[in-house]
Amino acid sequence: MLKIGSWAGIVAVLWAATALSEPSDLATGISPPSRPARPFARGGPRNAYIEWRANHEYDLRGYHVYRQEVADAETATPVGDPVRVNGNSPVSKTEFVDTGIEKDRLYCYVIEAVGAGDAVSERSEPSMPPVHGQRLRVYFPDIYANQGGIYRFQSPADGSPRIAIPIATQCAYDISTYGIQVAVHLPRNLIDSADSIAVYPSGLMGGFLFARNASVLDNEIIELRIIAAGLSSLPLYGAGTLFYVVITPSEALLAGETACGPLSFIRDQPLLQGVRLYDGALKPITLDLDDGLLCSDGLCAAHGDANLDGRITEDDAEYILQIAAGGVPEPDPCTWQVADINLDNSVDQADAVLLLRRLHVRDLWPDPISKSSESAWDSFAAPEKSEGEQPLVRIGNVEAETGSEIAVPVYIENAPQAAGCSFDVTFPAGALGLSLQSVELGEELAEAGFKLAWTGSRTVSERNKGFVHVAIAGGGAIASKEPVTAAYVRFMAPKSGGGGMSVPLRASDAALTDPYGFTPRYDAPNAPSSVNGSIQVKGLVDGSMAILVVDSATSAPIGNAQVFASPGPASPVTQNNAGVYIFASLEPGEHEFTAQAPGYVTLKQKGLVPSGSVGTMTMALVKGSGPGGGCAGGGAIAPIPSSGMRGGAADAAILLLLAMALASRRLKLA
Repeated sequence: MLKIGSWAGIVAVLWAATALSEPSDLATGISPPSRPARPFARGGPRNAYIEWRANHEYDLRGYHVYRQEVADAETATPVGDPVRVNGNSPVSKTEFVDTGIEKDRLYCYVIEAVGAGDAVSERSEPSMPPVHGQRLRVYFPDIYANQGGIYRFQSPADGSPRIAIPIATQCAYDISTYGIQVAVHLPRNLIDSADSIAVYPSGLMGGFLFARNASVLDNEIIELRIIAAGLSSLPLYGAGTLFYVVITPSEALLAGETACGPLSFIRDQPLLQGVRLYDGALKPITLDLDDGLLCSDGLCAAHGDANLDGRITEDDAEYILQIAAGGVPEPDPCTWQVADINLDNSVDQADAVLLLRRLHVRDLWPDPISKSSESAWDSFAAPEKSEGEQPLVRIGNVEAETGSEIAVPVYIENAPQAAGCSFDVTFPAGALGLSLQSVELGEELAEAGFKLAWTGSRTVSERNKGFVHVAIAGGGAIASKEPVTAAYVRFMAPKSGGGGMSVPLRASDAALTDPYGFTPRYDAPNAPSSVNGSIQVKGLVDGSMAILVVDSATSAPIGNAQVFASPGPASPVTQNNAGVYIFASLEPGEHEFTAQAPGYVTLKQKGLVPSGSVGTMTMALVKGSGPGGGCAGGGAIAPIPSSGMRGGAADAAILLLLAMALASRRLKLA
C-alpha cells in the first residue's frame, strides 16, 4: 500500500476539501434541513394521525409536528398560532399521533425537520383536507358499473358479471370494538335481486364474525344490514375498506339505460337503528356518513387504470409503484381517483398489491378469518404480535473496497403476510460518500413476479445528502418468517482516502402491506420497525475532525468548551483557536460528538469522519444550565486566523490548519 508522507497528506487533504460539493460548515455555519413534504392527516374518533415522507438527510435528528386550528374546511383559514404537539424532543419516525384534539374542531398540520445543531427547516405546507376532531368518516365511493375495473368481475359459478361496492373508513386506528352495525339503502332498479347480494369483510376486519340480511322495502329500495362482532373487543388498526358489498347488476345498469342510483347510509335515530360502531365500552362512536352513487358510466377512467391508457394491466401496478416511490411528481387528477384502490385516501404499494391480486384472478377480500396461527400467514389484521417477532425492514451490513460497486441487501423479517413494502434509505453522498447506482428486486420476490419502483439521488445530491425511495408489490404473501431479501440497493463506494470508514445507511418510512391491502401503522401490533445498516469501506487510513463550537443565538465562537468524541480518546479536546476544536486522528466512520461549556446546555451531535481526509462540523450551543468547563489536554493547535479575516483568506487558512493536523497524526500502514 502507498505510504503517505507529510506533504502528500497536506496535498490530499487540500484536494479532498476543495472537491466537496457542499461548502464547509466551518465557513458557512449549519445548513438547515430541506423543507419536509406536505403531511397527510387522518381524523379518528379520539385522535388525529399524521404521516409524511422522510427527508433526504441521513443525519437528521427528527421532526417537530405543529397543529393549526382552522376556521373551515374549504379555505382552511388559520385560527390563532400553530402549536407544537410533540414536546421538546423531535419525532424520530415519519408518523405521529396527536391526542390533544377537541371534538368538532378543524385542524391542519405542518412538519418541521430538525438537523445538526438543532437547525430547523422551513415548515411544510399544511395537511389538507382539515381533520374533523373526534369524528369518524364512513363512506361509499361512487361506483361506475361499466368502468368498474377491478371492482367488476365475473362470478366463478356462472360467469355472470358482479360489481363490488366498498364501504370504507378514513381512519379506524382509534377503534377497539365489540361490534359494528351497518345499515344501507341500495337502488333496487340497478340490482338484479336482493338474494344476489353478498358481503365480504376486508383484511381490515380480521377476527370478526359477521352476518348480513338484504330485503326489498319497495320498488325503489333494497335495505341491507350487516352485523360484525368479536368474542372480545378487537382493534381495527387501519384505514380503507371495511366491507365489500357484491351485487349482480341489472341489465338496465349494464346497458346504461338508467340514471345513477343512491348508495345511502341509514342514520341512527331513536326509533330507527342505523350505522353504529361501538368502542370497547359499548358506546357508539360519533360518525360522519357520506353517501355515494351507483352509475353505469361517468368516471374519468376505469378503477385501476392508473396510467389512463384504457386497459388494466401490470403496467398500471408499476405506475402506482412509481407514484408511491415519488417518481411521478404530479399525477393526473384522474389517476388519484382511480388508483386509490383500497380507498385509504393515498396511492401507495397497497393499491398495487390489490391490483396485482385482481389481475391474478384472486378476490380482493380474504376468506373469513380468525386470530389463529393459520391466519397469521395470510393477513396482518388477523394475529396479535408475538413477543420477539415484530416485523422488520432491515438494511444489511456489508464490506466494500474503495471505488468498487457494492449491493446492499434490504430484508423483510418476521412478516410472512407481506405482499408489498416501501422504505427509504438515506446516506452520505458526494466526493467522500456513496454514489447510488440502482435498485433491483431480491431473487425470491423476482421469481414470484413482484414489481419494484424507485427514485433516488443517482448523482451528487444537494448538500451531499443521498436518498432512495423504494416501493414493492406482489399479488400474494411471501409466506416465510425467515428473512427474505426484498431488494438490493447498489452503491459505488467512495474512492478517496484509501478506505477504512463505516458509511451509515439510515432506514426510515418502512411500511408492509398484506395481500388484502392492509398496511399496519402507528400502534398496530404488526406495524414494522426499521433497522439501519452500513457499508464498511476497507482501508487503513485514519481521518480528522474539525468542529466549530458557537453560540446558537449570536454565532460567536465559544472558546472554553470541552468536546468529546465517541468512539474516541477518553479526554476531551479543549485547546482551540476562535472556537475550532480538532480531533487529529479518529477511526473513519460515524462518531458522536459532545460539546459542553459553562452556561450552555450540553449538545450531542453525530458526524462522519472521512478516511484519509478531514470532516468539518458546527455545533451550536444553547444558553442554559450546563456543566462546568475545563482545561484538560488537547491536540496540537496551529494558529487560526483572527475573526477579522473573511472570505477566501480565512477559508484557505482553515484548510491549511486542517491539512497540518491530518499530516501530523499517526497513520496506520498496511
